Amino acid sequence: MFRRVSVVVVAAVFVAAVTVAGSAQAQAQGAAAAEKMSVSPIDCWWRTGASSVRVGEPFTVVLTCAVLETASTTVVPDQSRIDPAVLQLQPFEVTGGRQAPDLRTASRRFFQYEYDVRYIGEEFGKDVALPSVAISYKVQSRADANAAAIETRDKTYIMPSQQVRVVTLVPALATDIRERAPDSFVAIDARRFRANLLDVFATVLFALAAVFAVWAVVRALQRRRGTSTVVDQHVSNSAILAAIASEISAVARAKQGGWTPALAGQLLQALRVAGAYETSGRAAQAPWTGAARTDGQFLVRSPFRPGRAAVVTGAATSGHLAREMARRDAQGGASGAIVDLHAAMQTLETALYGRETPARLDLDDALDAAKRALGRLRRSHGWLALRFAALQAAVAGLRTRVWAR
Repeated sequence: MFRRVSVVVVAAVFVAAVTVAGSAQAQAQGAAAAEKMSVSPIDCWWRTGASSVRVGEPFTVVLTCAVLETASTTVVPDQSRIDPAVLQLQPFEVTGGRQAPDLRTASRRFFQYEYDVRYIGEEFGKDVALPSVAISYKVQSRADANAAAIETRDKTYIMPSQQVRVVTLVPALATDIRERAPDSFVAIDARRFRANLLDVFATVLFALAAVFAVWAVVRALQRRRGTSTVVDQHVSNSAILAAIASEISAVARAKQGGWTPALAGQLLQALRVAGAYETSGRAAQAPWTGAARTDGQFLVRSPFRPGRAAVVTGAATSGHLAREMARRDAQGGASGAIVDLHAAMQTLETALYGRETPARLDLDDALDAAKRALGRLRRSHGWLALRFAALQAAVAGLRTRVWAR
C-alpha cells in the first residue's frame, strides 16, 4: 500500500514539473515573438504632394524610411535601387529628385527621398496605385561593441500601396478629405537655416540697440554733470580722418617721381590736422561757403549729408606733440600714434625749414610713420571707440562721486 502511494506521488510531481517547464518555455517564446513583432527592422511609407493630378501634371512623391540602428543591431538597406536617377514608377515618370540629410534617434535612422513625378498613363477618373517597390536590406548583429558584426542574408521589404487620384479630388478608398501634408526633411532644414539666420540678425540688432542705449546713458550723465562741451561739428571725425588718409595716399602716389618741397609741405599740412587730435582731441572746422581754400585747409564732405561740407584746419607742430608726449610719459606712457606723428612731423619740418635737407630715405620713413599713425587714429577716434571712452569716463566720475560720499 505504501509503495503504491509513493509511486502516485512521484508521478504527480513529475507531471507538475513538466507542466511548469512547458509553461515557462511557452511564455519565453511568446515574449520573444512579441518583442520581435514590436520592433520592425524597416518601415517605409509614401506621401504625395497633391491629392489629385492630371495627365502630365508634375507633382512630388516623398518616400520616407525608418531603419533599426542600435548598438547591437544595424539594418543596412540597399538605397541604390531607390535613387531618383534609377527608380521607375510606371505609369508615372520620375523626372528628377533629391535626397534629404539623414535624421537619427536613439534606435532609428530616417532617410528620405523626394521625387519629381508626372503621370503619363491613360487612366482617367480612377485611383492609380504607385507600383510596388522592393527594398533589399541586411541585418548586422553584434554581441558587444567590440565584437565583429554578423550579417544575415539579403531580405526584401515591399513598400505599402499608395494610390493617386487622376482628375478627381478624393480617391475612392479615402475616408475623409486629405489635409495638408507635413513638411519634408529638406523643407524642415531650409526653415531651420532661415530661423538661425533670423536669430543672428536679431542678435545684431539687439547689440546695436545696446550700443545706442549706452550712448544715450553717457549723454544723459554728461548733461547732468554739466561737463559736456558744445562743439559746432559740421562733419564727423571719421570723415575728417578718412580725408587726411586719402591726402597721405595721394602724396605716396606722387612721390614716386621724387620728393619735392611741395609734396613735403602737403604731407606736413595733413599731419598738422592729424596732430590736432592728439593735442586737443579734435580739429578746427568751419562750414564751407564755396569760397576758395588756402594752403592748409582741407575740404571734407559729410558722407551721410551730401550737401554738407566743412573746411578743416590743424595747427599742431612737433613741439606741441613733444610737450604732449612728456605729459603722457609722466602719467604712464605715450601711445604709438603720437610717437609716429612726432617723428614724421619733425623730419618734415627739418626738411622744409632746416638748414640741412634730410635724405629721401628719411622722408620715406616719415611717410610710413604717418600711415601708421593715421591707422591708429582712425581706430581710436571711431564712433564706437569714442562712445566707449565716454562711457568709461562717466563710470569713473560716478564712482568717484559715490566714494566721495
